[in-house]
Amino acid sequence: GDASTSNVTTAIQALAGLREAVDYFFDTVLVMVPDEKIRRSRLALLRSIVALFDNLWDWSKIVI
Repeated sequence: GDASTSNVTTAIQALAGLREAVDYFFDTVLVMVPDEKIRRSRLALLRSIVALFDNLWDWSKIVI
């Protein structure tokens, strides 16, 4: 495959490797807590993770 296919494959493998950690996070951490400062911090963490993958591909072109 070409370089872009290899990059997408690598990114998908990295994302799949995060599954256990992501499951653990959502099983043990309440993101939408009443405390605004904590809630904003947790949402910022999630946005930063999404931003990492947004730079790798155009989500609108992924067909499932």
